[in-house]
Amino acid sequence: MKILLFAVLFIFSYSTRVYSQKPTNDGAVPQFTLADNKIIYYAQIKTDSAVDKPTMFLKAENWYKKNLETADNTLIIDNSNDGIISGTGIVHAKKHDQKADPGDVFFTIDIHVARGMYTYTVHDIYSFDNTGKFYYSDMYNEEQYPTGKPKWPEPYRHGCLTAMNTKILGMITVLQNDMK
Repeated sequence: MKILLFAVLFIFSYSTRVYSQKPTNDGAVPQFTLADNKIIYYAQIKTDSAVDKPTMFLKAENWYKKNLETADNTLIIDNSNDGIISGTGIVHAKKHDQKADPGDVFFTIDIHVARGMYTYTVHDIYSFDNTGKFYYSDMYNEEQYPTGKPKWPEPYRHGCLTAMNTKILGMITVLQNDMK
């Protein structure tokens, strides 16, 4: 009897917690990390400690050249001694398109490598729409601190911020896989 009572209480308490949680897809935009009021993506990733700095640097350099380097995107810093790579990048709205379109996400990425680890920072994230060039951080600030007359309608702003987040996270996933 005690086991049956315990099972009923467990199921009741579990179902109460599940149903009292907020839905994950409620139309809200993701929470972003801000530095100097700008959206950034940053992480320090530990890898195999046996992998030396030159090998880590070569992996980062190869990743950039394979995934981001174009006539418009080049490495700004390519310093193997300090283990630093920095360059611009674009994630195109259309998967295999090479011309700029609305919805393309432009950014700068910095990668610092050392033995068995690396850090990346994605920053200066912007795009273009019918209002011209805009920084996603401005859109996010409008989301966080609504004004009487917003520059972007809420559904459009939510869609842009969510799409940007998806594109940047996809690019970061490729980086993490290539740096293993």
